[in-house]
Amino acid sequence: RADVLLLIVARFLDRVQAELKESQTFIRKITDATPSIIATYNVNTCQYTFVSEGVEKLLGYKAAEVMEKGAEKARKSAKATMEKVREVIGLKYY
Repeated sequence: RADVLLLIVARFLDRVQAELKESQTFIRKITDATPSIIATYNVNTCQYTFVSEGVEKLLGYKAAEVMEKGAEKARKSAKATMEKVREVIGLKYY
């Protein structure tokens, strides 16, 4: 009887894990197709837990690089990119 219960629980957990993986894959496809930067950041560890491919398209950095090197590099790059955009379109800022 306990063996049957363990088998049922194991199959249920396998199904839940498969559905979770499928959902994560679907969400990843959506975020990577979006022409923007989508990220999640853990404030406790001060690290990114997810960065979409938009970071490479818009800032030129690989998502894995941003996750590894952290927020400081991304902030510097974003600031430099905005300054370049302002320069190209002729905006002055103070």
